[in-house]
Amino acid sequence: MHGTVAGLAPAAPGYRRLRVKPRPGGGLAHARARLRTPYGLAEVSWILAGTELTVEALVPPNTSAEVVLPGSGGDAVEVGSGRYSWTVPYVSADAERTPLSVDMSIDALLDREEAARAFKDLLIAYIPEAAAFIDSGSGAPAGTTVRAIAGMIPDGETFLSDLEARFAELEDRA
Repeated sequence: MHGTVAGLAPAAPGYRRLRVKPRPGGGLAHARARLRTPYGLAEVSWILAGTELTVEALVPPNTSAEVVLPGSGGDAVEVGSGRYSWTVPYVSADAERTPLSVDMSIDALLDREEAARAFKDLLIAYIPEAAAFIDSGSGAPAGTTVRAIAGMIPDGETFLSDLEARFAELEDRA
């Protein structure tokens, strides 16, 4: 949960570099995660107040973090060690839900919990070794589409077809 909801995850082995990417939603109004790394305490918290999201982060000494805030389009900001606070406008994902598509960015897909789970489960079915890396963030450059990622895996066209079927099931349930 610290890596998904609160948004605190390693971006490099040993937590030398962190990824801060909070994912508000699911009816939660706040979340907090603390983690002792080899470099010291790392922490992320967020609180949703109306249409504003305040995110606070503590980056341990001798480390850095890439920060991706909701509404940033997946663009990361690099910060060094220290304590940070950001307040950004936030509109619930449910309020502006775009249809699921294999042409959406991987970051937009990962912001939608059920779609992300469908994608990850299917990816692991095609590439079992991916299970070890799947929850550390996409690592893909901003704007990379699901279709582009599928083009990098064996039998990518069948993967896309299977994923579109799963997306259709999710859209029917919504």
